Amino acid sequence: MAWTPWRKIADEADWYVDHCLRIPVCFELSLASLKDRDAPVVHYVGAAKSEAGELEHLAEGDHPIRAQVVAELKDGVALYYRATGAPTLEQAQALCQEHLAGLESVPVWNQGS
Repeated sequence: MAWTPWRKIADEADWYVDHCLRIPVCFELSLASLKDRDAPVVHYVGAAKSEAGELEHLAEGDHPIRAQVVAELKDGVALYYRATGAPTLEQAQALCQEHLAGLESVPVWNQGS
């Protein structure tokens, strides 16, 4: 399955997670300027049982990286998200590990996990 296009899911004013699917995903979270979303910098790669559940936890404050996200949003950037679906959580986790292994460096928010 291909990656979805980047979409803004948060800025300093609000969270935009109402159009999420309830499928397992491998996903990326990136930060970019509100004016230049064509150059997002990947800060986190993860896997989730439900795209909607994962983003709802992030928006509601129940996610391990929530504090880092909120701190960055105060600097006038927006949080962007893209994903690729998988039939099962196990396959989404395998995609995540494969994707992380292919990156030049570990994304900053993955470094503590």
